[in-house]
Amino acid sequence: MQTKRKIRRKHLIDKRFQLGVAGTLAAIQLLMFLAAFLAASWLYLFVLDRRMVCSHNAAFLSHLGVAGAIATALVIFWCIRRTHAIAGPIYKTRQLLRAAAAGNIPQTPVRFRKKDHFQGLADDLNTCLEAISRLQTERQEALAVLGQLRDGLQTNKHPDSEGRKQLQTTIAQMQGGIAG
Repeated sequence: MQTKRKIRRKHLIDKRFQLGVAGTLAAIQLLMFLAAFLAASWLYLFVLDRRMVCSHNAAFLSHLGVAGAIATALVIFWCIRRTHAIAGPIYKTRQLLRAAAAGNIPQTPVRFRKKDHFQGLADDLNTCLEAISRLQTERQEALAVLGQLRDGLQTNKHPDSEGRKQLQTTIAQMQGGIAG
């Protein structure tokens, strides 16, 4: 029986980044709204000489304010939705790098959601994590050989020249793995 995949609906992944971008766009939009308001006021006061084409001139500025507030809310909502496709891969990359630093390399390839930006980053992360995993395996193999060599030297199973030769070979392999 397959388990149903849990879909997260959290839109604010990196609040500092997403709200910062949304705040910047909202501030720009509010400045544009203020400029439009000032232009409409100037037009109303000086060009039209305080008379409007329609008889609802008293409610014009309040309607303009409501329209501006709705537009600002829509810009903030749109911005959070758009930055979600950027913040998601960055968040996942940070989590993967923290896990890799702790020695927990994921066994499955890294994938981002279809609509996320930075799709090429997943391929680069997979290549990097494969190289780290390979180096980790080579290190474990070398440590096992060194442990056997230590045990052999302690029990005098290996003559000194043979032990030195095996030690030099293991060290060269480790250096080759790090350089390669």
